[in-house]
Amino acid sequence: MIPVAYHYDGERIYVRLGLNPDSRKTEMLSKTHTACFLVYGADPLRDSWSIIATGPLSEIGPPTEFDDALVNALFVPLRVSDEPIENVDPTVFALEIESITGRRSTER
Repeated sequence: MIPVAYHYDGERIYVRLGLNPDSRKTEMLSKTHTACFLVYGADPLRDSWSIIATGPLSEIGPPTEFDDALVNALFVPLRVSDEPIENVDPTVFALEIESITGRRSTER
């Protein structure tokens, strides 16, 4: 599992990855084109939920509707921890959902 910034448009899940040639994300992308996406939320006093979606992951390359303005509007700012920001290539990928499961727990 790796943390990602994401946007769901009702059909696909878009993820923005900060890639560099030596990153774990780049290594994982070179080994498979199928991804598993997990998102969850919880209110400790009330309920919790989780969703897992699986499907092929493909890079959204130019030209696309994802220009810099749209990427900045849809995703949180890119943050890096142990490398210069200029070494990171922000790239958008689309997850085509082939399977999806979910769970919700509610205190009554």
